[in-house]
Amino acid sequence: MRKNTTEVDERREHGRHDYHGAVTYRHLGVGKSGWIRNLGEGGLMADLPERFTPGTPLDLVIAVGERYIHAEAEVVWSQDRIDTSKTTYTHGLRVTRLELQRGGLAPTPSPGLLHRPPRSAGRP
Repeated sequence: MRKNTTEVDERREHGRHDYHGAVTYRHLGVGKSGWIRNLGEGGLMADLPERFTPGTPLDLVIAVGERYIHAEAEVVWSQDRIDTSKTTYTHGLRVTRLELQRGGLAPTPSPGLLHRPPRSAGRP
């Protein structure tokens, strides 16, 4: 069952804004494409073609016009496919590091992320 949006917004530290755009993500391998549904100062909601468990670190690259945003994020929650015709899973991601690139080539994802173990649920 989906939670009431008002309840979720009251628990969230930062507001969310509708944003529909592509995101490239990487976890232990080659970058893959996903789709952002909304974002805010502390995180974002994205549809990704594979499901990740909470605590999984992801390296993200988001193109915004001529600029790129490179972010490291952690999966906070993921959702089963409600509609079996869909090929993606919805995820809530908390941004742990953010860097704005001013044009040129997209940033290379951080090599350290490839070997970092997932954080335990209780650790900050």
